[in-house]
Amino acid sequence: MQEPLHGVSLEEVFSREPGFTVEEVPSVIVYSRRFTVTGRVLARAFSALSGSLVPAYEVDEFLFFVAPYVEGLGTVYAFLDSEDDVRRIDDISRVLGIRVLKFAPGNVKGDVNLEEPLVLDSAVRSLKAIAKRFPGRRSETLLSSLAPAGITEYVRSKREEIGDREVVVSPVFFPANEILGIKTVFDNPEKSEVAVVTTTADNLVARRKLFELIRSGRRAKEVVIDVDPIVAPIYLLLVLS
Repeated sequence: MQEPLHGVSLEEVFSREPGFTVEEVPSVIVYSRRFTVTGRVLARAFSALSGSLVPAYEVDEFLFFVAPYVEGLGTVYAFLDSEDDVRRIDDISRVLGIRVLKFAPGNVKGDVNLEEPLVLDSAVRSLKAIAKRFPGRRSETLLSSLAPAGITEYVRSKREEIGDREVVVSPVFFPANEILGIKTVFDNPEKSEVAVVTTTADNLVARRKLFELIRSGRRAKEVVIDVDPIVAPIYLLLVLS
């Protein structure tokens, strides 16, 4: 589940400005386990807005299977939650001559300091920086999904729509699934009352599941989180936390 807000309001977090600028598109995004959602969401944002495919790798996967074998790696964005991960990334970047921009909480040495709540802060600020680097209609849509006005009420309304129903989600939400451990529209729910959570980007897939559940006698309901699909996994964490 998403980490607690530690007394910080959603409006405050969504009001934060990046504090850094995106100078170039990273060749790779690397993340500690705690930053799984951040890493995967930002990889989608860079790929969608810059026109260049930017993959995301967990720290060990990057260190063991990518960095030693890929020549000419450009800038790497690394979201790290421990000094051990920072040390290991620093070691390989020094040996291979890789430029790394490190994002880390205050108790861990990094180039960009992350505030509480770490996952939400890193995602919101970084997405804003990417959108500002690549202005356009899609970036405007993304920024509107990151606006603070009404965020708490929106999250509350979606929680009420879901109620006590078992949740299954459409593919857009995949990055959040690794943290939440919930079922997708490709799985079979256990309860008789189900909320099929989707976005407007992939609701055709979700509606096939919705009709399948209804035909089987389940009491299924569609719940649409109507925000830019890049930021949708972040919203799912908020709604289900």
